[in-house]
Amino acid sequence: MNRLRLAAPGALSSDIYLGENSCTGTEEWGILHFRQGLRQCLTSETQRYNALVYANELVYAEHDPVYSYIIRNYNWTVGVECDVQRNETSS
Repeated sequence: MNRLRLAAPGALSSDIYLGENSCTGTEEWGILHFRQGLRQCLTSETQRYNALVYANELVYAEHDPVYSYIIRNYNWTVGVECDVQRNETSS
């Protein structure tokens, strides 16, 4: 979050979500954590060679302070990808 706040001063972790606006993270010690599973939050799953590839987007959107379901402004969207080798575990 500290790096994100350099680019977007005043950024709130509650305004950053993974895939859909119900999948928000929590900030702990300046780090943004998402606790959702690999198949949640509109995450796509494909296979590439011997790996499963999970792809999604991080979205920073400013919400209305009174009606949190209203998005006032999209600041940025960043694609994220996680490659997990088959027959291995991950967390």
